[in-house]
Amino acid sequence: MEPCDGPHLQSESSLPEQDEAEYGRRHVRPSLLLLTNRHNSDTQEDIVLADYLDRWFDITVCHPLDCKRFEDRVDGILIRNVWPTSVHQRSFDSMLDRFTRKRLKVYNDLSGQGDRHGKWHLLLLSRARFPVIPSVESVRTLSRLPDCPAYFLKPFYGSDGSGCATVTKQSLMHEPPRGFVIQPKLAFLYEVSFFFIDGKYQGALSTPKKEKDFKMSPYRAKNQDLVFAMRFVRWNRLRFGVQRIDAVRLHGGELLLTEIEDFCPFLHLAEMHDHMRVRFLQRLARSIRYNLFNISP
Repeated sequence: MEPCDGPHLQSESSLPEQDEAEYGRRHVRPSLLLLTNRHNSDTQEDIVLADYLDRWFDITVCHPLDCKRFEDRVDGILIRNVWPTSVHQRSFDSMLDRFTRKRLKVYNDLSGQGDRHGKWHLLLLSRARFPVIPSVESVRTLSRLPDCPAYFLKPFYGSDGSGCATVTKQSLMHEPPRGFVIQPKLAFLYEVSFFFIDGKYQGALSTPKKEKDFKMSPYRAKNQDLVFAMRFVRWNRLRFGVQRIDAVRLHGGELLLTEIEDFCPFLHLAEMHDHMRVRFLQRLARSIRYNLFNISP
């Protein structure tokens, strides 16, 4: 594995037992190109992930914009924390088009309709009256949103909150934004993220409110929460891979979608409890082996 500089999660006991590593060494080890950005605000997660997956795959790690020299020499490609992509949007689009044209084996699968295509899915879901924060793309259709003193702007191709802004209605009408999703600024109790691998629920994390240095914690989902999240998983029809269904809980108890993360969702591995992290990593490795290389669990 190409070396990765940086700290590891402190608890080695959170990783699966040694016999699983031995299993990986004794069986087929496909080569896997792990795409990540070592210059974003959180590089540790992919360092840990690469170290774990090295038990089953021959790992090469590189920045996505440098992958052309490797992509034809590996058996598969894993897209991880490559954000922010908006500063190189054309290059990223060209890379994904190239992967599709060459029929390369890519994880996540590129069939998703969520943030793989930016924030456009929020408009589609809002128009279809799904339980999503009401969303429009122009002040000309602002009447579709509930009247409120402030609005929240999301760049269509932003990530990790980059470029988001809160504006007044007066400011919004005076200087109409372009390239943004417009939503009402809502008060809520907490945010929650539901994690799925290959359409199967893996667990959830929540945070009281998203701040600069927010920390998530394990969340015990109720049946109605899972019914809510599965509506979006079914709508998305991602063939295989990891997706994160993000939502806010309003003061009245209602959940509303904030985003479907299906391109390179941050996994929050450090914030999962040990059992959830072990199970998640095991199932992720099995999913990659099966969906990219047809290796049965």
